[in-house]
Amino acid sequence: MNLFEIASEYKADFDSLMSMDDLPEDVLKDTLEGLVGSFEDKAINTASYINNLLAEADAVKQAKLSMAARQSRLEKMAARISDYLLDAMKVADVKLIKKSPLFEIKTALNPISVEIYDDSLLDPKFIRETVSISPDKLAIKQALLLNPSEEIAGARLKQDYRLVIK
Repeated sequence: MNLFEIASEYKADFDSLMSMDDLPEDVLKDTLEGLVGSFEDKAINTASYINNLLAEADAVKQAKLSMAARQSRLEKMAARISDYLLDAMKVADVKLIKKSPLFEIKTALNPISVEIYDDSLLDPKFIRETVSISPDKLAIKQALLLNPSEEIAGARLKQDYRLVIK
């Protein structure tokens, strides 16, 4: 039986028990404790499973960070060694090496690009201004909290439940 079924059964049994006026108090108490116990046991098991999932998710996150750091180190090392090989080929004036059956090595000119070494010296006609627009949720929240009767079109306060497992 899953947690929702137990909860529904608990509520139905509780409502049924509360409607019985002639039930002895000790029978009522034992029955309620049994209902609460099975629900609480299932809830505890469910919360334990949630904690295990979160622990595993954290382990995956840590592994991802470790792998990302390793990827970055490998990419930086490959870039440094590529720069070393390019510099050596330029100094030796070698443009193409075809000795390997797996690949060839050659130098090539990149497309022309622009390097900005000091943007404060640029003519304003070469400056592009960008504007970002987004709702100020903090200001909206403060306005609605300070004046609950105020309505702000397109926004409202909401409050949801969350599960806390400590």
